[in-house]
Amino acid sequence: MNPQFQRSRRRNPPANGPAPADRGLELALIATAAFMLSLGAVWRTGRPTPAETVQRYCQLDFSGARLSSDSPNSKAIAALATWQVEPGWDTAVNVKSFEIVNHGGSAESESVDVRYDKIGQLQGESGLEINKATETITFHLISGTDGWQITKPQIPPHISAQAAISNLRALLRQEHGTAARAKLHQAIAQLQNLASIGGKLSGHNADDPQTSGRGQ
Repeated sequence: MNPQFQRSRRRNPPANGPAPADRGLELALIATAAFMLSLGAVWRTGRPTPAETVQRYCQLDFSGARLSSDSPNSKAIAALATWQVEPGWDTAVNVKSFEIVNHGGSAESESVDVRYDKIGQLQGESGLEINKATETITFHLISGTDGWQITKPQIPPHISAQAAISNLRALLRQEHGTAARAKLHQAIAQLQNLASIGGKLSGHNADDPQTSGRGQ
């Protein structure tokens, strides 16, 4: 047999497996894929949970973020829900506190129950109507690429007495009618009285000792 032909045959890769360079590339790709999967797992676990998402939404709402599109937190609270437009509400529910009382679901969707301790509500021209009661609302969420978002219900603003007072004072600066100004002054006085009786108004998560009873 021609010796040169023998030497050229020895240079051919084995028929039963990849060349060493190809095997090294394969191992590098596997390691990279594993690293990216681990990063994805860290990212997923670092996202707010459904309960934390609702807690954040209710806290921003409690502080008055939904009363005006000019609110500094209006974009932050809008990012927590799927709806694109916030109605021009003429009613706002005044609440002393709120707490998350139950939650559950799957990896794609979940529901979170929030219990509100209501004081009353502001009704447009009618002013403040005192109506103390407990209300439980179930928020439904879906999981997306940007985290959990609330899909429903789109409820009227549920705000603290302090947020209501600030909003009424802003309306008072714009109002010139005597009767309307008198109603605004009356509503502010009622809310101030309720706030002083109730002490520090708060929102918290009943399942989370770190937020339970915290003043907001």
